[in-house]
Amino acid sequence: MKNLLLILAFVSINLSLYASTGGGGIGTPTSPAPNCVGNAAPGNTCSQATPICDLNGFCGTTSSSYTADYWTELNSTFCGSIENNSFLSFTAASSSISFDVWLTSSADGIGIQIMIFSSSQPCAGSVTSYTCWNDGTATAGPINVSASGLTPGQTYYMMIDGNAGDVCDYIIGANSGVSTPVSISSSTASICPGESVTLTASGGDGTYTWAASPYLSGSGSTVTVTPPSPGTYTFSATSTLPSTSSLCPGSPSTVSSTITVNSCGCSITAGNNGPTCVGGTVNLTATTVTGATAYSWTGPNGFTSNLQNPTGFVINTPGSYDYTVSTTLNGVTCTSTTTVVVNSATVNAGPDQTICIGQSVVFNPTNAVTYAWSDATITNGVPFNPAATTTYTVTGTTGSCTSTDQITVTVNPGAIINAGQDQTICSGATAVCVASGGQTYVWDNGVSNGVAFAPTATGTYTVIGTDASGCTGTDQMTITVVPTPIVTFSANVTSGCLPLPVIFNNTNPTTNTYQWILGNGTTSSNPISAATTYTAAGCYDVTLISTTPEGCVGQSTVPAMICAFANPVADFTANPPVLSILETTTNMVNASTGANTYLWNFGDGSGTSVLANPEHTFPAEFAANYQITLIVYSADGCSDTAKVNIEVQDELIYYIPNIFTPDQDEHNPVFKPIFTSGFDPNDYKMVIYNRWGEIIFESNDVNYGWDGTYNGTHGIVKDDTYTWKIEFKTIASDERKLLMGSVNLLR
Repeated sequence: MKNLLLILAFVSINLSLYASTGGGGIGTPTSPAPNCVGNAAPGNTCSQATPICDLNGFCGTTSSSYTADYWTELNSTFCGSIENNSFLSFTAASSSISFDVWLTSSADGIGIQIMIFSSSQPCAGSVTSYTCWNDGTATAGPINVSASGLTPGQTYYMMIDGNAGDVCDYIIGANSGVSTPVSISSSTASICPGESVTLTASGGDGTYTWAASPYLSGSGSTVTVTPPSPGTYTFSATSTLPSTSSLCPGSPSTVSSTITVNSCGCSITAGNNGPTCVGGTVNLTATTVTGATAYSWTGPNGFTSNLQNPTGFVINTPGSYDYTVSTTLNGVTCTSTTTVVVNSATVNAGPDQTICIGQSVVFNPTNAVTYAWSDATITNGVPFNPAATTTYTVTGTTGSCTSTDQITVTVNPGAIINAGQDQTICSGATAVCVASGGQTYVWDNGVSNGVAFAPTATGTYTVIGTDASGCTGTDQMTITVVPTPIVTFSANVTSGCLPLPVIFNNTNPTTNTYQWILGNGTTSSNPISAATTYTAAGCYDVTLISTTPEGCVGQSTVPAMICAFANPVADFTANPPVLSILETTTNMVNASTGANTYLWNFGDGSGTSVLANPEHTFPAEFAANYQITLIVYSADGCSDTAKVNIEVQDELIYYIPNIFTPDQDEHNPVFKPIFTSGFDPNDYKMVIYNRWGEIIFESNDVNYGWDGTYNGTHGIVKDDTYTWKIEFKTIASDERKLLMGSVNLLR
């Protein structure tokens, strides 16, 4: 048992005397006491207090065998003198306890005295009294004793003492405060096959769930089990009860009962055709017992029969009726009982009702198992709202029994309340709720009728209005608070050189409408993106405005979001612009503006230069055209490019010998001109003539000269002077030149 702290709590005592007599006698009880549960006796001392879970039907006596047990604090707190006290302990199931007391005998006609208390130490120390009752006169009862201020789950003591030592027998019936454990009682624990046993559950909350079994029938606190064959069978029931202490089981509580089916001499099973209605025909059946020659039935109202299967009798009163059949086999009698259920055919729809329009009613008809209403939308126990005064008919069915009854619901015109149209406002704005249709109005959420307020979020507001007749009505209005749009956007670039193309992206797109203001005079209503090109140097503010369908506006402006930089201008000349392979050096004259960095590429594979005005020498091996490129950069990294073409021209350089010796050695064996530069080798012709003007040799290849033969045959001509004519085109000017001369051939 737990140590108990002294609890200084408010004490509520409710003592009600329901019946009394004069003098020392006991009068007649005004209501019957519950049956005594056969409980253990209270303890003689506080430390021996008997723990209890069930006060309902607790019986005891203030016998003179009890000796006075107390300590100083208990004696001083008690409302009387202690004579032959005894003790109980209990765990509170709630904050209050209530019970009735009946006296069934009183030796001195004085009665008993009861105290409920707790102590700071187990049966020692300071005492807190929650009630102390001393009636002074023995009465039959019931007398109600109650106390409040208890702590659920805490253990308390109940002291019962004979007033002035009176020896009394008493019964206590608990109304609340102490829980009752679950138990099962059995009509018998040992049967033969086919016989039935009645199991009765008690305690708990009075509602029981029985373990599923093919041999168990019935529900509620009493069921019937009929096992068909020998063996041991266990049946259990579960009920919910509050947890009060280790001595009183908590929720849920399950108990079991075991039935033994013995191997008897015979086995018979009784049955019937029920349930049936009042006035219906009842037929009984009994299984055939092989070898048995006679059957005997007995039942209520003197019923008997020697038939195995009696039929055709009528029961005119509703209820449950047990009929038992028996037979004998080999000197052993076996019996079985069947219960005939006779259902009433009367249904009660319930009393007529009067309501205000808009109110609900609940129908709970009685005296039948199932119910069908003329309005198929009605469900028993479920509230519904009749729109007008209506009479409803219910048909009740119990088994095969049916009957009807009616109930009229009178609907008085009530308040038709209108909360007003739903509203939509922007965040931060105010709204006003004005209801109509009644005289007074009560709004929820702190709203006053007709008074402006500022909702912070979307919500539904309910008003209850009352009209002059006292009927009420209710309606709702929803105020939608549209939040200020959240506007965010980005750009693919935020700075660059002119012209600067920029694409802006809405990073929080919705179904709202949008307006872009891009800072350079460009606007757009595209909800997703906008594009523009900045053509003037400077930094630009960019704004995106989002407008909801309700007209709520959100805006975001990024100052100087885009900065566009001016480009430099690249410009130069080469001095001189035309070169000769004899002089290939030129100077760059830089005329660029807005630049501070330069990069030159001369187009001849010689590398680059970063000088402002470099000098450059081109290759002198051959004539060529070159493109000089200048890229200039501003301080912001912007650039521009300029290009100039320059030409390195060939000089016409050649030599034509005037003698050659085709004498079969390696020295000067062929006559041909020697060109160094300045001619087009693809436009060349040489012709050789003898002194009579006859052509003796021709060539269009500057590398193919005259070897002294006559047209390549007939051998080498004689030593003489021969005339030559050479034509070719210059590279520099495309000029055609014609040269003529003579050459001496020597062998």
